[in-house]
Amino acid sequence: MSTFRTITFFTLFLAQGLPCFSQDSHTALRWQVNESVNLRTQESLPYVCHFISGPQQIRWIQKNGTRETVFSIVSESSAWSDISQNGRRQVTVTRGEDRGLVVFERTNGQLSITLDFSESGPNAIRQKFLVTTVQPAN
Repeated sequence: MSTFRTITFFTLFLAQGLPCFSQDSHTALRWQVNESVNLRTQESLPYVCHFISGPQQIRWIQKNGTRETVFSIVSESSAWSDISQNGRRQVTVTRGEDRGLVVFERTNGQLSITLDFSESGPNAIRQKFLVTTVQPAN
């Protein structure tokens, strides 16, 4: 990498205050959540959990690690090269017989994850989670 590109990269990295990770099928990231929005009612509640996005699955960890939901990735319709910038990664997932979408995105500076299983029935989850931090998954 040239000196100019290296300096530019690190300047952008420091200016954003967030690591410049890509969110694609090869990068495992841990997304920390502090708030949830019910997309049916628009009700917002404090909610602590985290997601781990990996190449073949997405893990949703709740209740201080005592509850884990695993979604298998079926396909990916977009990759996101730099999560410090606005963008999105949308994946189709399954959990048992249910099929849905998981969308990781940054819009107007706010990171979020949306679970949308609305095609599975009227009571299926349709929830947005507001993300506070993202870091490499261990």
